[in-house]
Amino acid sequence: MICTPLQAHEQTIGILHLTNTETIDRNFLKNLSYQIALPLAMLHLQAELEHQTFRDSATGLWNRRFMDVSIQRIFARAKRLSHESEAQYLVGLIFCDIDHFKAYNTEFGHETGDMVLRSVAKFLLESCREDDLSCRYGGEEFVLILPDTDLKGTQIKAEKIREGVKCLPTPGNRTISLSLGVAIYPSHGAMPEEVLKAANLAMLTAKAEGRDRTLTAT
Repeated sequence: MICTPLQAHEQTIGILHLTNTETIDRNFLKNLSYQIALPLAMLHLQAELEHQTFRDSATGLWNRRFMDVSIQRIFARAKRLSHESEAQYLVGLIFCDIDHFKAYNTEFGHETGDMVLRSVAKFLLESCREDDLSCRYGGEEFVLILPDTDLKGTQIKAEKIREGVKCLPTPGNRTISLSLGVAIYPSHGAMPEEVLKAANLAMLTAKAEGRDRTLTAT
């Protein structure tokens, strides 16, 4: 029995374990291990690059680039399934904004502001189902995409999130609050950008009306 490391680019990425080694030349084994290790290392590198390309570095959520690609796919699926059956497949969107976020940066510093971002992002991720998408849209704004979710279900999810973030620990024992806008496909638009715009406008209205509330697009 021989165990030899799988190494590529001066990194060990696995172990090659052989039980029948009577006729195996060690130089051949070394070359074999390298030939196995190299494509594995390339796959690992590709996964790392994809992570850097589509993940937000500050929060770990999907970034806006990934959201733009995924929302097209999700809407296309909903349209196809609706066309193939008599049922209407829906997609819920929640646009979230952290209220008074600049105050955290001003009073406690940007490092504390980043901590608040990460805390909210983690809560959003934990609040979602496996098929839902939690994305950082930019700044202190987040978008949740909820496949196969009707308006009532999306509203309930938004309210649970709004209430839930208030329990998150923060510096100075400040309470985190969110302004949220809810929209639904196809009621608020046939295209992703239309529904996203509707949810964004509802969120902006929630902020204008006093913050810490959920409003549904009209």
